[in-house]
Amino acid sequence: MSVRKARPDEAATLSALALQSKAHWGYSAEALVGWRLELTITPEDILRHPTFVAETGERVVGFYMLHLDPLRAIEHLWVHPQSQRRGVGTLLIRHALAPDREGRGPLRVVSDPHAAGFYEHHGGVRTDSVSAPLPGLPERILPVYEFS
Repeated sequence: MSVRKARPDEAATLSALALQSKAHWGYSAEALVGWRLELTITPEDILRHPTFVAETGERVVGFYMLHLDPLRAIEHLWVHPQSQRRGVGTLLIRHALAPDREGRGPLRVVSDPHAAGFYEHHGGVRTDSVSAPLPGLPERILPVYEFS
């Protein structure tokens, strides 16, 4: 398994992977439709924001995207459901946290509640939360983590 820079022509592949990963957590079809735009990666996004893919052979099994302004943040980190719990996420988060990675200062991530344990396991410190209600889940919040 290796990590490399994403190419703009992979935008549709990354968008599909993000949606499949989100759906794997059991969210309703209504919620997934509402997130479709947020989970869509464009070629312009890849050109504008450092984006890296994990691949096995020639198959993309995960990716992450960094936003560097105003704060250094992971905007997306997704692993294909068939590749979860196989070290892909660990490889990607370690890559993002490498000392020579783009930007300076702490790395921030607003996490889906299902991924909170993953970020804590990798050293993320919960610093905040963001309200993110869904139909039937009015109290839903997203934890915010920082890595130094």
